[in-house]
Amino acid sequence: MKQIAVIGIGDFGYNLIETLSKGDAQIIAIDIDKAKVAKVKDVVTHAVQLDSTNESALMEAGFADIDAAVVCMGKDIQDNILTTTLLKRIGIPEIISRASSSIHEQILREVGATRIINPEKDMGIRLGRQLLFSKLEDFVDLSQGFVLADVRVPKSFVGKTIGNIKFRTKYKVNVIALKKMKKVGRRANDQKVVQEYNSLPTAEDILDEDSVLVLVGQQDDIDRIANLD
Repeated sequence: MKQIAVIGIGDFGYNLIETLSKGDAQIIAIDIDKAKVAKVKDVVTHAVQLDSTNESALMEAGFADIDAAVVCMGKDIQDNILTTTLLKRIGIPEIISRASSSIHEQILREVGATRIINPEKDMGIRLGRQLLFSKLEDFVDLSQGFVLADVRVPKSFVGKTIGNIKFRTKYKVNVIALKKMKKVGRRANDQKVVQEYNSLPTAEDILDEDSVLVLVGQQDDIDRIANLD
């Protein structure tokens, strides 16, 4: 079973712990604040109050056996960088560290972080693209410019089959799944939820106004579809 350490139990760290607790992993939660440690003690394998910039304390907490560690502190940049450095020295194979600026990102890479996350930057980009492309429901960056995206079906596609539209040859994207959405209530602003999820769409599947396409492709190509009427 994978052992994951979450260091820093603020809002970001707490939500990460809640998500991880729903899966099959051993979770060690670390914070210097006793109240924050007590808040998660019932949903993690171990909750420990300690200073993450103290290498001896980390070793005593069992960090030599950790598979992945997430450094969630956002405000105290010095402790964030020093903790990342110590995790690298201990030999943890996967170190995911939270950054607050591009310079901070660069320093974290230099001291040993294997992956950098910047929630404020990522959310700003996500919101900006959703405002620019109203049909873009959600997206995940993959690599080399490729993204996985949920896109509401443009009106010009409604009533046509996936094969009719020629997604791969004309738009250079792949349809990997198809969602059917259904409104929860009767009011115009009521939320829609997934009613049906088709993970193996075929060329004969017909698109309707409640369909959401799950696409993989270059960002520019997906944006082109999300911008269609």
